Amino acid sequence: MSNISLILLPLFGFIIGLLVTTLGGGGGSLYVPILTLFFGIPPQVAVATSLATVLPTTAVGAAGHYRMGNVDIHTGIILGIGGILGTLIGAYIANSIPPTLLKKGLGVLLLIMVIPMIRRVLRGHNKQADEEKEDISEDKKKINTHRI
Repeated sequence: MSNISLILLPLFGFIIGLLVTTLGGGGGSLYVPILTLFFGIPPQVAVATSLATVLPTTAVGAAGHYRMGNVDIHTGIILGIGGILGTLIGAYIANSIPPTLLKKGLGVLLLIMVIPMIRRVLRGHNKQADEEKEDISEDKKKINTHRI
């Protein structure tokens, strides 16, 4: 491993840990592309490494949120059971898929995930523009009322 990797890996880990704990999620959607694209790690190894990395980061994040009263234990257990089963099957499938196909699948998944985010941003931008138009319209009414 190069010296730059020893600097960048913890930096990426810090940034992803910060984002994941703040916004939720496990970080796999961030770790895997970074490991495959920037560090040339094979997709199967990147997925497994991501899973190993996610365990401590999500445990620490969950503990912090638990102390603040933000964790629904019952829902978490139910999701966790499903997640464990899905993880076992997913690990088997990931090892059965050729690396190039796994990379393409990851790319498609990331694109699918970004579509709702872009739609939300655009909806928020349009809503903000409408509110600004309303404010300008109200200001014009006030000016016209004062002239009378």
